[in-house]
Amino acid sequence: MEMNFSNNNDWYDYLGHSSQLGGTQRLIVDEGKGKGTSIIRIRNGNGLDLTVLPDRGLDIFDIQMDGVQLAWISRNGLVANSIISGGDYGWLRNFGGGLLTTCGLRNVGPPEEDDGEQFGLHGRISGIPARHVNTSERIENGILHIEISGEVSETNVFGENLILHRTYHLNSADNIIEMHDRITNLGSKAEQLMLLYHINWGFPMISPESILHLNPSSVVLRGEVQHEAGFWDKFQKPTREYAERVYFFDLIPDENGRNHYELLNENLKKGVRVSWEKAQLPLFTEWKMMGKGDYVLGLEPGNTLPVGRSATRESGAAEYLESSETKDIMLRFQFIKF
Repeated sequence: MEMNFSNNNDWYDYLGHSSQLGGTQRLIVDEGKGKGTSIIRIRNGNGLDLTVLPDRGLDIFDIQMDGVQLAWISRNGLVANSIISGGDYGWLRNFGGGLLTTCGLRNVGPPEEDDGEQFGLHGRISGIPARHVNTSERIENGILHIEISGEVSETNVFGENLILHRTYHLNSADNIIEMHDRITNLGSKAEQLMLLYHINWGFPMISPESILHLNPSSVVLRGEVQHEAGFWDKFQKPTREYAERVYFFDLIPDENGRNHYELLNENLKKGVRVSWEKAQLPLFTEWKMMGKGDYVLGLEPGNTLPVGRSATRESGAAEYLESSETKDIMLRFQFIKF
């Protein structure tokens, strides 16, 4: 919705309170596994309704467009970081799904011991609470602008000192979420940086009517189901005893050096286009799980594949962040109605 006011204060003539357009609310969950978790609810005033989790790495949990849920929520639901389970695969007991779960910053993939240190599945960053969390709203010419920002630190005495600063921008003129991550190594030595954005789409966004558009130059299917190597864009009904499929892609960027995918659902007449700089996140993973009760499509840009620290290093694909060095990442979600 866009209203072209001649005076920026004219919107007061139409509204009793700016929350009639949309805005943010800071809330505390009061029951279940998520009890005590702080959340930020965001309504952009144009159909998007989502929650950001300051206590879980400033990730995005559920997201709706015009009342339709787009993200996958795991059987765990929202889990508070106060009851996070540790151990090699403890991440699976804490993983709530949601639109975005950040994996890293020092391991993506299976647990392992590396150089005397234990690393759990997909790293620690998504379980760390943020600080300096700010929300801001302003209205200019009838358009509501929303910004959420905060800082998440992955640190260890005598060890790593990695700082992730995250900012989200939304407005009421369109259905776009722009996310900017800046990761800085404040430690005294270089760190192997592993980063993967675990973006999870669920029913009804994912169904046999869903269509995935990618532009790959190559695709590799992990595991023993090689007969489905060409089925990365096909989705079936929930299937008992379905074995997950994991595809690794090299995508062809557009003329601006950006990778992207489009996910469309013909039945819902809704879709999303996600884009990012290939130079920042050169690799792409698809996690297709069509199981009964575990029906999810993960579409995951990253600077690594989810194969673990040592395997990434041994393949020559490891990225290092030097002391005082910074890495910037921009992700753009454009939600579509057709």
